[in-house]
Amino acid sequence: MAAKIDNLVKTIRHEYGVVEIYADESAPNPRDTAYNNISKMVFLHKSLKLGDEHIFRTPDEFADFCDEHPGIMLLPVYVSHDKGIVLSVEKEENNGQLGFMYATPEMAAMIPAIDQMPEEEHAEVVLDEFLSELQAYNEFLLGNNYGFIAKDKKGNVIGENWGYIGDDFEENGLYRDAGIPD
Repeated sequence: MAAKIDNLVKTIRHEYGVVEIYADESAPNPRDTAYNNISKMVFLHKSLKLGDEHIFRTPDEFADFCDEHPGIMLLPVYVSHDKGIVLSVEKEENNGQLGFMYATPEMAAMIPAIDQMPEEEHAEVVLDEFLSELQAYNEFLLGNNYGFIAKDKKGNVIGENWGYIGDDFEENGLYRDAGIPD
């Protein structure tokens, strides 16, 4: 806990007490299996060890894998080093291709209720999931991981929670979970 207390980002006082928001330097990687990602990130960069563990040593090995899996969905991923390591699906002047995100039809079937959607909507739903997973991974890589400690008016800790990804505390749910009034 002491390491987290050294990383105070923001203090919010309200009628019930105070909420302290901290940078969480020990946040888990959102690519860990506990997160139930539907995609795999395959990056073959020689010096950057990013994405998911995989068995591919060369682009040709990955291409062969894709050929053996009809219906595989691929999304190219690019990397920029301008402001830390930032991943994107957009090719820009200052970035280079790092690899791909992919999902087989079996992996895509893990998306809740996808089997109840019209098949023509599946690709868009999978793309949205890819983008969501990439955004969470980007935030993790940039160190935008947070938690909070809530205290009553006397300074007693009444709750805490960690694992919020992204620095928009309304969007990631931290404000809601901390009981911060609108």
